[in-house]
Amino acid sequence: DKAQHAYEAGRERRLRTGGKVTLRATAKLVKNTFLEGRIGKYHFTCDEPPERGGDDEAASPLEYFLTGAAFCLLSQVVQFAPLYAVEIEDADVDLRVEFDDAEKHGLPGPGAAFTNVVFKVKIKSPSPADQVQKLLMHAERGCHTAQSLRAAVPVTVETEIITPE
Repeated sequence: DKAQHAYEAGRERRLRTGGKVTLRATAKLVKNTFLEGRIGKYHFTCDEPPERGGDDEAASPLEYFLTGAAFCLLSQVVQFAPLYAVEIEDADVDLRVEFDDAEKHGLPGPGAAFTNVVFKVKIKSPSPADQVQKLLMHAERGCHTAQSLRAAVPVTVETEIITPE
């Protein structure tokens, strides 16, 4: 099975390298709130809706972030299913977040961080429920976005200001 082989190869690679992985993404302003991003060989665009000054030409950065988090958890479910002999007939993730954006607009508030995050995972499977539950627990541990949202992670913003001469 392709997922099982990928898991085993990844595990062997982590044993040799110590497990540390670094990813890099870039983003560039194209016009107004329309942005272009790249990661690896993939290219994306994003925009904001008119109520936030954009033209709504693509999903917003936050929409990509949330979709990426849902993708992350679901991909872990699929990758780890062979380890638990779980057959997946259908699966989906419904991710919901809550936040207060008052401070973003110069009003008193707690900051823009999420105040609640709920991943609702639905799996249709003929496999035993206890095996599916073990799979879900492993998938949650393996989901980088869910774990990063849960943990206090240092964030650094390095700035370079270029002024015309």
